Amino acid sequence: MSPEMVREHMAMVASLNGGAFAVSHRSLGEVHQITFVTHDKPYRLSELCGVLTVNDFNILHAFAFTRTDGAVIDVFDVTNLTGGLRDDELEDRLEGIRRDLGRIFDNEMDLETATRSHADRWRRLRKTDIPIGVTVKFENDVSNDFTIIDIFTQDRPGLLYRITRALSSEGLTIFRANISTEATRAIDSFYVGDESGRKVTAASRLQRIRTALAQEID
Repeated sequence: MSPEMVREHMAMVASLNGGAFAVSHRSLGEVHQITFVTHDKPYRLSELCGVLTVNDFNILHAFAFTRTDGAVIDVFDVTNLTGGLRDDELEDRLEGIRRDLGRIFDNEMDLETATRSHADRWRRLRKTDIPIGVTVKFENDVSNDFTIIDIFTQDRPGLLYRITRALSSEGLTIFRANISTEATRAIDSFYVGDESGRKVTAASRLQRIRTALAQEID
């Protein structure tokens, strides 16, 4: 993150002032950078991924940070699923993100149903790529504080929503995430902790997480 971006993020944190969330946007050519600042809670990153998905954005890269005061700063580089956007279309799409996020936070929107419907619709429209299997790797020696989960699989609409939802369902806290897409391959890394914020080291727990991810992604 550049100093300019960090200053913008800190201003967004200050602008919350008891509010639920703040959203900003900047254009990077055909790529749109959408930043969310909100409060941490279980499934929060999954909710942000889901709201981008149902508003027809494809997530290319994402960086997720959790502050010690409970504020989260999540930066997504996204593209429109159907190509370029006119200025008025972009404004409508951003307004849709804000509207849907408010509905999700107020428990007025079934995000699980919405993302599944969206994924099914786009799966029918997109040509079938050569399948890429799911690979899940765990690293407990790289970071002093977190277990790193690396996931390699085929990119598809709603993938990041499903992955983050599965991690939260397993009782993990996502402290940091680094998401990238190469052609049709998703390469995602998550820095996580257990219910007490500690590394996950038990072999049985790691295997359960791997199984849950494989089932959710497939």
